[in-house]
Amino acid sequence: MTAVCTTRADSAEAARRAYGARLAFDNYRAMIASPEIDAVAVVVRVPSHYAPVKAALEAGKHVYCEWPLGRTTAEAVELSALAKANRLVTAVGLQARVNPALMHMKELIEADFVGEVMAVHVSLLREACCRDRRTAPGSGTPSLALTH
Repeated sequence: MTAVCTTRADSAEAARRAYGARLAFDNYRAMIASPEIDAVAVVVRVPSHYAPVKAALEAGKHVYCEWPLGRTTAEAVELSALAKANRLVTAVGLQARVNPALMHMKELIEADFVGEVMAVHVSLLREACCRDRRTAPGSGTPSLALTH
């Protein structure tokens, strides 16, 4: 890892030390401007995805962004087109892959609790009425429909 970036110099420096990065920034624009940066991982809250992703793409940096790419379809389409126009590699990640409820479902499937899975439909219900110990209040409760 070449660099880390947070919104405060002290936390950026702490993250740099913790992750063994060479550089620490407290402003994403300064990090993106660095010639030492080839690719950027955008892992901020969804409302803040657009600006750093766009800035990175405009600066010719490859981008990994946590899902979703933008708050709206229009933002996502714009950013995707910008990446394509600049011949940049982009990827969108799924942070829910480590959601405790989803990990529990994975364990159930791996333990053959539901038998052979033929199809899956997963949806996330925000502020659900069915919270349990695996889901923090306000984080939503995944529901899983399996066909076997």
